[in-house]
Amino acid sequence: MKMGNDLTRGPVAKTLLRFATPYLIANLLNTLYGIVDMFIVGRFASSMELSAVSIGAMVMMMINFLLMGLSTGGTVIVGNFAGAKKDKELRETVSTVFCILPLAAIIIMAVLMFLREPLLVLINTPEEAFSGAKAYVSICLVGMVFSGFYNAIASVYRGIGESKTPMIFVGISCVLNIIADIICVAWLNMGAAGAALATTASQAVSVIIGYIYIKRNKNFPFDFRPSSFRIYKERARRIFSLGLPAAGQELLVNASFIVLEAVVNKLGYVSTAAAGVADRIFGMAVIPAGAFFGAVAAMVAQNQGAGRPDRSHKCMRVGVLVSGGLGVLLWIVMAIIPAAVISIFSPDKEVIAAGVEYMVFFKFDFLLFAFAFPVLGYINGMGHTKYTLLVNIVSAVIVRLPLVYFFSAIPGATLYHIGMALPLASVVQLLMAYAYLLFAKGERNYRRDRLPS
Repeated sequence: MKMGNDLTRGPVAKTLLRFATPYLIANLLNTLYGIVDMFIVGRFASSMELSAVSIGAMVMMMINFLLMGLSTGGTVIVGNFAGAKKDKELRETVSTVFCILPLAAIIIMAVLMFLREPLLVLINTPEEAFSGAKAYVSICLVGMVFSGFYNAIASVYRGIGESKTPMIFVGISCVLNIIADIICVAWLNMGAAGAALATTASQAVSVIIGYIYIKRNKNFPFDFRPSSFRIYKERARRIFSLGLPAAGQELLVNASFIVLEAVVNKLGYVSTAAAGVADRIFGMAVIPAGAFFGAVAAMVAQNQGAGRPDRSHKCMRVGVLVSGGLGVLLWIVMAIIPAAVISIFSPDKEVIAAGVEYMVFFKFDFLLFAFAFPVLGYINGMGHTKYTLLVNIVSAVIVRLPLVYFFSAIPGATLYHIGMALPLASVVQLLMAYAYLLFAKGERNYRRDRLPS
């Protein structure tokens, strides 16, 4: 059965860059969801509505990254079997992925529908922004099932070495989101609720288009017949074994940023809006790192399945070199013109001033993530998602949260002080990632016969 792209052959650098580029574009387009919401709401609504979108988007980002983390297990197992050319096991894994991820999305949606108000209270949502944030989260939760299906599609395609198709689906969704944002926010003045409605509607249409496309693709290892939706116990066990730690790490990282948001919210809606803009800029700045995180993981998974550990390690080194170089360039931009970049999202002078304060230290995360993420992707591709979970427990829970509370307790604390905690936690993440390479050299002898049957 011929499908996807074989990532176990050809020049490593060329193969990785060709595979990572659509991945990078897809991540960029995916980030544009939030960027467009922030931009249009910032331009056509009040700062309170901008604060509401910032808070609601942070909550939804945590949930979406939870699904993306779970999908990592599917990508790695699919990649292993695609690299090993085990078609039967591959089909069973794909079937299981298409059952597990939508079900997980539905369960998450049901639980958070009951918890959305307590959660917004817990993170100290400003009273002026509470109703808008609640509306944003409520509407976006309705679209969770579409996120589940998209993550299943992307997980399988990337596992078989095909990164262009997920990029196309995200591109369609992004264009639709921009059009819907203009209609709902700029024309109909629906504020935060309009931004959420635009996002949910665009996701739904994109998934429907994706379904129609896949049904016509005879090489895709799933036919969407009702009888094909089946959970294979051993495949599910392996997916959860790798996916749950990956989901846990995403949950911990984003939960730590939720706590950070709660601390920032105490400073008022101007600080909330400024931090939200800064988070969006950070989200764009680490897109290359995120792309190489995922691309390296998928390529390593295929090469481990094919019994090519030497190629896996070279893939990681190329990822670090390219991602790190881009991280340096983005850090330079934010060091030179932070106010100009922040003003793109909000013309409010108070928001710009607060955002510049926040970025004094926050911008160093652009560098640290750029050098850490390709290594963490390599570790995930090796099947050691439990170690990446440990890395994030230490950096997010043991380091970042205590530091956030420590710096926020300084008399007269502002975003300048709170921003100090973020790069310090990322230094720990970077050191632990590279410690794996020093103390796990034996993993280069990973053999094909260690794959699950």
